[in-house]
Amino acid sequence: MDNTIKITLFGRTYGRDRYGQMVSQETSRTIWGRKSPVTRAEWGEAGRQGVNPSFQVKVRTQEYRGEPAAEVGGLRYGIYRTYENGEETELYLEKKVGEHERD
Repeated sequence: MDNTIKITLFGRTYGRDRYGQMVSQETSRTIWGRKSPVTRAEWGEAGRQGVNPSFQVKVRTQEYRGEPAAEVGGLRYGIYRTYENGEETELYLEKKVGEHERD
C-alpha cells in the first residue's frame, strides 16, 4: 500500500502595507509526505493534553519550516507536535473544531 500523499503547509509572513501598518498574509506550499496512523501511546498522551490526533505525516526535515497548519485531502489540520528524527520530521495533525473543507 502506497501511503505517499501531497500535504499543503500553511504559514504566515509579516510586512507593512502602504500606510506603514503591520499586516500578515497566509503562505502555502505543497510537499510530499508519508501518512501513517498515530500510535496508542501518542493517542493517550495527546488526549491527556486535550488534543484529538488524526494522523501523522513524515516529511523530509529540510522541507519543513515550522508551519502550524496543513491541508491533506481537502481538509485543514493543525500541527500540534513535531518530532525531528534525522532526515525525517514527523508532523502530528489534529482536526480543528469548526474547520471545513476548502472550496
